[in-house]
Amino acid sequence: MGGVGLPPNVRGREEGKLSHWVNVFVRSFYLFSLVSAEILLLIMTGLIALDVFTRALFGKSTMISQEMAGYLLVAITFLGLSHTLREGRHITVELLTSKLSPHRQRQLEILVFLVCIVFMAWLTWTTWSPFADTFATGQRSVTPLQTPMWAVYLFVPLGSGMLTLAFVIELIRKAGKLGAPGSTDLGSKPGPSPKTGEGWGV
Repeated sequence: MGGVGLPPNVRGREEGKLSHWVNVFVRSFYLFSLVSAEILLLIMTGLIALDVFTRALFGKSTMISQEMAGYLLVAITFLGLSHTLREGRHITVELLTSKLSPHRQRQLEILVFLVCIVFMAWLTWTTWSPFADTFATGQRSVTPLQTPMWAVYLFVPLGSGMLTLAFVIELIRKAGKLGAPGSTDLGSKPGPSPKTGEGWGV
């Protein structure tokens, strides 16, 4: 159980397999965050362009573009949060932290990540209730499109839950590097070579 009593080479292979599947999951998770947001962005852009075209050519609106663009904007924002964290593109203020040593910066960053995990987990929990209510009642928008509101509300707890998981992944990676001698990488993007696919979060 757990590799107890196994020869070191067998135990090493088991750990290697586990590491491989963890990396596959992490890569797939971040890829989903990126690709889903990109696809929805293309759809939103197409709907807006279609509305502009019909207004210019026929003098009429499609009647759905404005509503759908609003829904899609929310979905794009929340689905893309995880990949944005992975790339280290969230806004940060480094006026004070830049004066700390790299080791202290990493310690502070880990503390901030812990706070973010708690907050995002709370946000996921609290935003799940409106989604569950609209799903149970079958509530729809009072527009010609009659959009099922549960489909709109879903993206907030889904994106929040994904960001919670992303913070956990990045926290594990940063905590693992905390004691590494000479480690100065402070970004959210992993240090191991992205070409070889080694390391968490590739």
